[in-house]
Amino acid sequence: MKTKILIVDDEFLERTLIRHGNEWEANGYEIIGEADSGRSALKIIESVQPDIVFTDISMPFMDGLQFTEELKKRYPQIKVAIITGFREFEYARKALKLGVTELILKPVQHEEVLMAADELRSQLKQEKAHHDEMISMRKEIIDHKPIKQELFLRSLITKDIDLNTYDHASAEYDLGFLNDSYYCVNVHVIAEQIDENLNIGDYTSFAVGLENELKVFRNKTAFSLNQNEWIVLIAHTYNAEGEFR
Repeated sequence: MKTKILIVDDEFLERTLIRHGNEWEANGYEIIGEADSGRSALKIIESVQPDIVFTDISMPFMDGLQFTEELKKRYPQIKVAIITGFREFEYARKALKLGVTELILKPVQHEEVLMAADELRSQLKQEKAHHDEMISMRKEIIDHKPIKQELFLRSLITKDIDLNTYDHASAEYDLGFLNDSYYCVNVHVIAEQIDENLNIGDYTSFAVGLENELKVFRNKTAFSLNQNEWIVLIAHTYNAEGEFR
């Protein structure tokens, strides 16, 4: 898929130089349109969103900075390259505050325009890769059975669960023993007893210790409601000798 570019400049000659100054198609780009003002550009973007926008900084009605600021509010994912002159360097500094990373000085050099496009495309690819990775990680966490089991158990304690949902989840997460009677124990670590220097490793050690204490019971499970509160569910069953197990 080609990277889409929109050119915004009030001067027809400047727009033409950018459009025809490079072999965009051969380099994996598509010029989707031109606009002679920031207002016109925003209207175009409403229907066809580009990946990259090249905009002049000096334009009537809505200058390049105002346009960029409005563009970033509506479409923060779109990358912007600003074309500026030396006398407008203060405006360029303001553009950097808006998240613009590519500034092209006039007179426009074709090689610099292409280099700016390549850099912005690289940023887009990196951001997409990061976004995809985060989605994959979230899916992996959600699909992880022990985590799904804990989420269900938390819901069991804190929310109303209908019978169909309960039956399905208890079977899926190997919690069939909860279909019989069971004990529910609330283990609460009192805040005043917690050393303020404790770290996550200490809480992990507590969890491991709690699990070791529960080994004597055959059918049980434990999960945290929060950092200081745990719930222990133990099946109410007896062995042949009548001993609680």
